[in-house]
This record gives sequence, structure tokens and C-alpha cells, in this order.
Amino acid sequence: MEVIVLVLVTAAAVVIGLHVARRRRWQRAALRLRLRLDQGGFLGSPVIAGSIDGFKVLVRLTGAAPAGVSEHPHGRGSPCTFFRITFPSPLHADVHFSPAGVAQGTKAAVGLRAIATGVHMFDDVVATRGRSEAGVRRFLTPVRRRALARFFGERRSLRFIDSNVIVSHEWNCVQEDAIVAAVRGLLVLAHCLVYSKDETVPEEPDLPPSDA
Repeated sequence: MEVIVLVLVTAAAVVIGLHVARRRRWQRAALRLRLRLDQGGFLGSPVIAGSIDGFKVLVRLTGAAPAGVSEHPHGRGSPCTFFRITFPSPLHADVHFSPAGVAQGTKAAVGLRAIATGVHMFDDVVATRGRSEAGVRRFLTPVRRRALARFFGERRSLRFIDSNVIVSHEWNCVQEDAIVAAVRGLLVLAHCLVYSKDETVPEEPDLPPSDA
């Protein structure tokens, strides 16, 4: 009986220690980002939230594996962190972007049709949907195409962008540095989508157009 009690006490101490360590990591990440942390109660999941340069930021652990997680090489057992960046105002185009070849739908994509840009290296990585083909093409400046191609091509994870938000589920992104880097990277992309102009001088050559 004493052995069982000792095992239970040890297990409880380990669980509490892990939660305290995670809370401290998330607290340091929130401080570095100058956002607030909701610790979620004694053994609850922490939530980082607030605004940076007018963009609303939300970071939280997901309670369950979202649809499509089985397509990720880490599988369902890996910890997953949910990131959402909300734009100050909707993009000037009714658009929806997601990884090409991944079965992933959202309410924002309902009623939108698939649109090919004609740039194979972009279309092979990014699935584009919208109401107006002309409007989507105007929105997809070279700078934005490169940023979107990097975002959806750098790793396999559940991601999408619509006219209002950037959403990303990142596996094994639970450490302080990883959380801070993910938020800052998403904010760079958000700034590009909201503020980049057609006349922006690209820092690298644009993706080559298709033969068509």
C-alpha cells in the first residue's frame, strides 16, 4: 500500500513540475513578445494573447488533434500549438490560401472557387481560392507570392489564411524560443499581406511564370 501511495505521489509531483515548467516558458515568451499570459488555472493550459502593431495575437495549446493531423509526419501524439494572427482590417480581396494538396477546408472558403495564378512554382505549393480571379491576381504581387510560398512550403502543418486571419497549428512548438520565433514570423507575413504594395522592390527574383 505504501508503495502505491509513493508511486502516486511521485507521479503527481512529476505532472505538477511539468506544468510549472511549461507555465514559466510561456510566461517568458509572453514577456518577450509584450503580450499577456492567461495561465489557465492550476493545471490548465496557458494562453498568450494581445496586440502587436495593431495585429491581434492568440497562442494556445490545442486540446485535441485537429482534422487532418494524421497527414503530419509527427502523428497524433505530438504536442500542437495553435497560433492565430488577426489583421487590423480585412484584406482588400476575398481570398483563402492553404497548402496545396492538403484536404483542409474552413468556413471562410465556402463559396470561393479555386484559382490558378499560372505560376507553377506557386500553385504547386499554395492552394488559392477567391471570388474574383482578377481581384486575386491583383492582390498576389510578387512580394506576397514569395511570402506565401515560403509560409506554406517550409513545413507540413495545418495552416490557412483568409481575408481576416492567419492560422497555423505547429507541432512540437512549445518551447520559449520556438513560440517567440513563430509569432514573429507570422507577424512578418501579416505585415506583408496587409501593407506590401505593387511598387515594392523585391529583394530577390520573382518566381518564374509558366510557359502559358
